[in-house]
Amino acid sequence: MIKLFSTVSIRSALAAAALAAALPARAQAALPQPSPQGVPAASIPNAPAKDDSVSYESIFPEISPDRGKIGMGFWEKYWAWALGALCAAGTAAYFIFRPKKLPPKAPYELAIEAVAAAEADSENLDAKEFASRVSSAVRAYIEARHSIPAPVKTTQEFLKIASGSEVFDRVQRETLAGILNSSDMAKFARDSFSGERRAELAALARRFLDSDKLRCDAARETAGGAPESGGTSAETADAPKMKETK
Repeated sequence: MIKLFSTVSIRSALAAAALAAALPARAQAALPQPSPQGVPAASIPNAPAKDDSVSYESIFPEISPDRGKIGMGFWEKYWAWALGALCAAGTAAYFIFRPKKLPPKAPYELAIEAVAAAEADSENLDAKEFASRVSSAVRAYIEARHSIPAPVKTTQEFLKIASGSEVFDRVQRETLAGILNSSDMAKFARDSFSGERRAELAALARRFLDSDKLRCDAARETAGGAPESGGTSAETADAPKMKETK
């Protein structure tokens, strides 16, 4: 019995000595590993950090060395020429596409248009207004074409001037007298001035204007000049024949 106890004691002592010798190595190997009971990270010694850095030289190509000042580009070199060409093109476009100024209308054209406008508005005009517009068209033509102040003269004053002037022939003076006297009847005598009489007054005005234009154009062609623009109306194209047959 004593011998068995001694043998067990010896074996226990040897196991304890072997365990004591092996403990430091096992503890050192087990320290980096997490414990099954969840030992906090603060209690574990810091392990050396792993180098995860990446070299940027492997990502970006190497920059070429400085080769000096870069040359001027196209626009930097030729901007003045381009600006000049643009200005020239704009100027040319302005003169090509700008609205062309129409030449002023001749006195004959203005007078014929005024008489036609009065006839077109005849239904909306009373006798005085219609007669005034027709006679004013004729007076304005005479002033512009022959430099006679017809608009500021009374009918009698103007007819006196016309009778002593070589500007108009006898037929023209008679036509003028008919126009102005009919207008005075409508303006001052409160004549009814029906539609038929209005048409007669407008026809007299056109007859005078056409005959005077033909006469002036003939005189201008004789002198070597060009006739005035605007043709005569269809109603009075034979105005010179009226003078010859009367």
